[in-house]
Amino acid sequence: MRANTRSLAFVSFALMLIGASLAAYVCMDIFPLGPTRELNVTVTRLYVDTLPNNKGSVCMVLTDKGVFEVKDSTWLRLLNSDEIFAKMTTGSNYTITVKGKRSINLFWAVYPGIIKVAPCPTMRYRLEGCSLS
Repeated sequence: MRANTRSLAFVSFALMLIGASLAAYVCMDIFPLGPTRELNVTVTRLYVDTLPNNKGSVCMVLTDKGVFEVKDSTWLRLLNSDEIFAKMTTGSNYTITVKGKRSINLFWAVYPGIIKVAPCPTMRYRLEGCSLS
């Protein structure tokens, strides 16, 4: 009887460890926990995506380098997403700092989040790129 109890405890522990590892793998690259990188982009479209059942909305930015979200994050102490979104216009060039990676599964899609934006003059963008510094 003790052998069965020990093996059951071992199997339970192994399953919890595997579950925790999978959860960490899924969450480590998504906003706001993922890597931070800086990109020079041209905005092609700006829109607000409404969540199902009118449970809120997310500001989306489509660029030549991919799709990004602009949303508040208490984890990053970022509470000015509306100001970031308002700074951008379609067809303009920007240097953006993003956090996270794109993650899509059967239940939801998560896009990298924009945490900082700076305008980038067109000629300088084409010749050498620009940076936030």
